[in-house]
Amino acid sequence: MGILSSVGALFFHFCISLACTNHTAIDKEKYYNVFASNDLNSINKELAHIQSQTFTEKPAFEGALLMKKAAVIGNPKDKLAVFKDGNQKLESSIKNTPNNVEFRFLRFMIQENAPGFLGYKSNMDADKSMLVTHFKTLSPEVQKAIRDYSKTSKSLSPALFQ
Repeated sequence: MGILSSVGALFFHFCISLACTNHTAIDKEKYYNVFASNDLNSINKELAHIQSQTFTEKPAFEGALLMKKAAVIGNPKDKLAVFKDGNQKLESSIKNTPNNVEFRFLRFMIQENAPGFLGYKSNMDADKSMLVTHFKTLSPEVQKAIRDYSKTSKSLSPALFQ
């Protein structure tokens, strides 16, 4: 019985350590509210929180928020550098998990609002199709974010997500 107790305790600590290091360490509702804002202070705070965490989806969420930050900072040289950094992280995440609908939503929002000179609009149709097709498979928080975004989107309408 002593051996089983030791094994059980070891297994418990192993499970706890996995739970603490491999979960989505962000509050999705808060993330999408910050993303929807143009408040640089809120964006920086959320970025700092994400950057301090360890979770599988971190590069995608960090990348998208960096790209959003690029839209609200003042210096044009900094804008491009921050955008490129975020772009690399988000696109790498999508390349590694091409069927992740939430990552496609992040990219869709960025592409729809990116200035034309960046040439970052080529995946909008495919991402939109994926969003509409797989909407009901997403978490309630992400569904809400998509519905909220569709109210101001030029390419999505709320009727698509009923």
